[in-house]
Amino acid sequence: MDIIQATRELGKLIQASDEYKRLRAAREANDQDSELEALIGEFNLKKLEIERLLAEENRDQEKVTAANTAAREVYGKIMSRATMMEYNEASQAVNSLMTYITQILSLCVNGEDPDTCEPAPSCGGSCDSCSGCH
Repeated sequence: MDIIQATRELGKLIQASDEYKRLRAAREANDQDSELEALIGEFNLKKLEIERLLAEENRDQEKVTAANTAAREVYGKIMSRATMMEYNEASQAVNSLMTYITQILSLCVNGEDPDTCEPAPSCGGSCDSCSGCH
């Protein structure tokens, strides 16, 4: 098996993973969430309105601020939808899996043993259980 074929096999394994299946299901749930679609459409219109206001020669800063506030409110509604929260969590799980895979490949390219190399834990951003970065 050549390297390209092995990569295609890895792609199949990734698509068969629980993480990928969860992401796919979450994407489909978002696609079927008509309220979410309406909110996204509303948000896009608000962004266009902001761009239009910002392009005006004598822009009214109060209108810009109000439009930004309205856009943020719609964005908050989008991000608080259960389907969108699940999608974000599933997406993060796939991203973590892909980062882990990429780190293993990088270690192998740098001469580490493919059977035993293990990426160092990465910073998750929370310092609660951390003994320090240095």
